[in-house]
Amino acid sequence: MIEAKHCTVQANFDSGSFQNFGITAPLHNHQYQNSIQSEYNLSFKDFQVLEIMIAEVVNKYLKEFNKK
Repeated sequence: MIEAKHCTVQANFDSGSFQNFGITAPLHNHQYQNSIQSEYNLSFKDFQVLEIMIAEVVNKYLKEFNKK
């Protein structure tokens, strides 16, 4: 779990989902989608980096949104 000032991002590495939404990787020719870590063979550390990046972007957006 990554806690930023304006948001918290919590990922579940085993299922490839983040709290309240998931990230999937597209497959070819109308096939079902796999979890992003299965499709791209991401490590737990890779998944944590995604958590941090999402938290930073959402936090920055919310900070700017609150200025309006």
